[in-house]
Amino acid sequence: MLTIQPPSDCAEMHSAKQNFYIESMIKNKKTLVIGCGRKIENGFSSPQLPNRYPCSMNREHLNDVLIDKDERSEPDVVMDFGQWEQMRLDLIAPGHFDRIDFEYLSIHPQTFTETQIKIWLRGADKLLAESGKICFLSGHIGYLEIVKKYFSQLRNYKMICDATRCEPFIDHEGNPLRDRQGRIQEHRYCLVQKKCSWF
Repeated sequence: MLTIQPPSDCAEMHSAKQNFYIESMIKNKKTLVIGCGRKIENGFSSPQLPNRYPCSMNREHLNDVLIDKDERSEPDVVMDFGQWEQMRLDLIAPGHFDRIDFEYLSIHPQTFTETQIKIWLRGADKLLAESGKICFLSGHIGYLEIVKKYFSQLRNYKMICDATRCEPFIDHEGNPLRDRQGRIQEHRYCLVQKKCSWF
């Protein structure tokens, strides 16, 4: 686990080490998940059953890069993704990921602003490969409306799922996500795909 902060003038060497760590960690991983860690949590359903995976959605995350600003969730990288530009993630991993998931981000009882959400989406766009997908899961309808409006205004994205209703969540391998009892999970989310530049 690495905790990273925006580099200062006197921290060039530390910043270089951070960059090296991130580059080596993501080299063979093509899925980025923001808002989750590796600590075993209770699941959304059947909390009395032991959870085998470090995710409330019962996802394994074996080949994913996990970012969260709360070190207690034990992500790969502790950081506020809203600071992606200061961290220069767009230079470390431009167009690297095939899939980027925002997994139920929350600061309850406060709420995120439209500006904050747009900063996240701009960062995800910089890190996403052509034909890659961005999935934004949320129980907050207002957040989903912001995401839907944002991508509907971009010509280089097509909307696959517009969060108008709960639907089975499909992972990056094309399989429906199941809970610990084997039932297909349904979530409300926006899913978009970046178009190839030659389209």
